[in-house]
Amino acid sequence: MRIEYSLAGQKLALSGQAGLFLSNRKGSYLALGCPNRSHYEGFFHFDAHAWEPFKVLDDLVVDGVVDEVGREEGSCYRRRGDVRERFLLASNALIYEVEGLNGKVYLDLDMRFVHDFSAWGRAYALERKEGVLVVRYAREGAYGGCLVIGSPDGPVDLAVMGEWQARDRDVDKARGSQTMEFVYRLGSVDVKGYRRLVFAFSRSDEKAVAKASAVLESFAAVRENVMRIPSRTLPSKDCISNLAHLALDALTVRVKGADPGILAGFPWFYQFYARDEAISLRGQMVEGRYVLIKGILFKYLEAIGPDGRVPNRVPSADLGSADGIGWVCKRVEDFLLECKARGIVQDLFTPLELAYLRDRLVAALDALVRCHVSGGLVWNAPLETWMDTHGGFGDVRDGACIEIQALTVATLRTVKVLCKLTGSKEDRRFRSFEQELLENVRSRFVQGDVLADRLRPEGSPDFTPRPNMFLAAYAAPELFGPRMWKVFFRKVLPELWLEWGGLASIGRRSTLFHAAYAGQDNRSYHRGDSWYFMNNLAAFVLHRLDRYEFREYVERIRAASVEDLLAQGWIGCSSEVSDAKARSARGCLAQAWSAAT
Repeated sequence: MRIEYSLAGQKLALSGQAGLFLSNRKGSYLALGCPNRSHYEGFFHFDAHAWEPFKVLDDLVVDGVVDEVGREEGSCYRRRGDVRERFLLASNALIYEVEGLNGKVYLDLDMRFVHDFSAWGRAYALERKEGVLVVRYAREGAYGGCLVIGSPDGPVDLAVMGEWQARDRDVDKARGSQTMEFVYRLGSVDVKGYRRLVFAFSRSDEKAVAKASAVLESFAAVRENVMRIPSRTLPSKDCISNLAHLALDALTVRVKGADPGILAGFPWFYQFYARDEAISLRGQMVEGRYVLIKGILFKYLEAIGPDGRVPNRVPSADLGSADGIGWVCKRVEDFLLECKARGIVQDLFTPLELAYLRDRLVAALDALVRCHVSGGLVWNAPLETWMDTHGGFGDVRDGACIEIQALTVATLRTVKVLCKLTGSKEDRRFRSFEQELLENVRSRFVQGDVLADRLRPEGSPDFTPRPNMFLAAYAAPELFGPRMWKVFFRKVLPELWLEWGGLASIGRRSTLFHAAYAGQDNRSYHRGDSWYFMNNLAAFVLHRLDRYEFREYVERIRAASVEDLLAQGWIGCSSEVSDAKARSARGCLAQAWSAAT
């Protein structure tokens, strides 16, 4: 399949296999395969009250095989020979344009919340009203919604079919996840050369009609605005950099009733995760989105709990987060240093705000020491690090983990920066703890040329090869000198390296290693699958440490991540994970921290 990009005057064409993706930056998104192979593909309206995507359309179907897809500024398209379909996602509606077609466009509906797999009691009712189609959906005893279909070209003449049709969901089946195998074919629209359609959805009939009317009455202006949004914000003349920017921007949302934030990923991580948002903020710094960054950082600092940690995610979840507070503090430091280098600290922070930041982090450190420190190290319970699945193997990674120690060092360092900016000496209270922490890591985690991934709860080192030492080196390079980091990396890289350009999440000789993505049962998730964000951060660390010795690793990691962005998964999106055995797009196909790093 041909894939083409045209952004900010730059064009790029290549071969690959990717579906379409767009976001309206309010939580709604469009994802279309060629053809659809998952119930997670379609047009989804984000229901802010339920905090869950509501699926509206499964697909708009035209006969023929897709031979080209592309991204052009604020739209994406797919082509079947001479037939070209263009999609635009406005803040309140999906716009569809088809040209070169003398035939039918079939409308396939699949209205339901994304994780509602109830097959029965689903009913659609169609009404023609003042040139538009009003489709009402109701699930017996549950919820409903309204889809309005209109056109700036005149009344929509629908040939009603009203058929339930089976669809092959082979991606869902391969993941071992539940799926919805039937869609409702509402009917077809006859097209003679060119046609434009508008799809507006709401849980309320009145709101759906109002949304559609607003777009139809100002169609040209709405279309132009959607097309121009990316070109107003693209920071680079490089097409690849701009695509990474757009991939992160698609997940940077303002949802009704919530502060702006960065959703972890589509299709199923539609929440704000502390570690994911904090890691992704580095990408927002590159884009200069300082007001957004400040708001997200303050959101988490205001949510610090009595144990010194921040919530794992918003909306809340059962799992705790041992690393969220550390990543937030690391980004506070990065942000302050960025502002200081640009001479804008006083423009963005009042003296009271800087003092507030200092006091919150000092209080967080006091609580962390009181609740989670023992013997000069920071300890976490099972499944509290980013490796938060056990895969049925009891692999819960509890104890004192290497990156948690490093992120604590980063927190201490951030307090020093704030104390210097505010003329305080509060940081001196933590000097002995910091020294004890550094000494314990250097003495208890090292055995010859090997760095332990963690200390088990009883204190013995776990030397299972894992890539978490790269997170440690990223967060706190002062843990060891450059020579020792090189020693550790030379030892671990042959255990983790994947020839296509990634790192396995566990050593390839481990009995827990899985070469293939295992899907929803999580056997491979942290035991083989290669994570694009981890690969990217590892490449950064290796380049910073010695750009010559580790050049081949860095270049091959970058090439693999770029190929994922450009030519697989969803067009112009960075995937969550890959199979270890071969580069692939697995997991969430639009993942924030993969794009941001």
